[in-house]
Amino acid sequence: MNGPRIAVIGAGMAGLAAAITLQTAGATVTVIEKSRGLGGRVATRRVGDLAVDHGAQNIKPGESALHSLMTNQLSSKDLVQIEKPVCLWSTSAGVHAADEERNESPKYSYYNGINTIARLLAARLQELGGTVILNATVHHFATNGGTVELFDNNNVSFGEFQGVVVSAPLPQAADIVATSAPFTPEPILLLDRVRSLRQVEYRSCISIMLGYYNAPPPPDYYALLAQDRTADLQWLAFESSKGPSHCKGTHDVLIAQMGPRFSKYCYFEEDALTASRVISDIRNVVGEPFHSPDWFQVKRWKYSQPIGMVYFDDANPQGSEGLLLVCGDGLRPNAGKIHEAYLSGVEAGERGISLWL
Repeated sequence: MNGPRIAVIGAGMAGLAAAITLQTAGATVTVIEKSRGLGGRVATRRVGDLAVDHGAQNIKPGESALHSLMTNQLSSKDLVQIEKPVCLWSTSAGVHAADEERNESPKYSYYNGINTIARLLAARLQELGGTVILNATVHHFATNGGTVELFDNNNVSFGEFQGVVVSAPLPQAADIVATSAPFTPEPILLLDRVRSLRQVEYRSCISIMLGYYNAPPPPDYYALLAQDRTADLQWLAFESSKGPSHCKGTHDVLIAQMGPRFSKYCYFEEDALTASRVISDIRNVVGEPFHSPDWFQVKRWKYSQPIGMVYFDDANPQGSEGLLLVCGDGLRPNAGKIHEAYLSGVEAGERGISLWL
């Protein structure tokens, strides 16, 4: 494929969606991702032979374009619908009513982990002729006439492109754009866009994986959501509800995700101390059988959930996009949802088609 060369910074759901949209339309797309894996918060960690989803917990695409993609275009061989409900819990009443909002539409994962969807998207992109580069950080870009050149932290060039889509979390996107402003002919225009991007902040989240080799039978619900949104323990899920690759025999894994206050003040705490605090909370919710895990791991998400949003057209004003577009879940309503991040990437891809192809 010999279409215009386009770079996408970030291989999360938004970046992969933008890349596939542009590649399908005739561009030659290179995705550059700073981490060693795909998917961003759509993440699965391998613990022995277990698949443990330690970021996004499930996919609720509704009737969106993502649902059609998952069921009709990508392989659905490992796709699993989570049948058990999400229930509410409170310190006063314990486990009680099912959460209607969380149960009104189907929720999905994959037998081999939720990250499967990111790997399927990347494989589709590569089948179409696109490229994915992992473990590579874009520090800044510089414009030169009708092209933009990307550079890493050592000022080594990734090459020149006819357009760039930045799909990192908006604070990181703002940093890249701000650092690049001096290397562009109209830095004030870029800095105006930085100011727009910085309107959206992100909550951090601590996610704890707790393994039990001889766990009791799982409950009749998939996960618990705190009715009090200020509680330390906000989410507690049983991975056994997602299929045999997540748990083996009586081995179960609980995923505890902590609220904003806990995550903020315990973010730099030692793992063992953090886990001990969480285990105490879990015992109060589901009882003594889950008081003594056989193993635990802690994952800290600095950019977990956007607080507020900025409209896509405010981040990408008509007439000033030039060589740059920004996308991500912070540019969509219901920010933080997987399908919203995907739709933002499609929107950026479609805008890029009108600009660069």
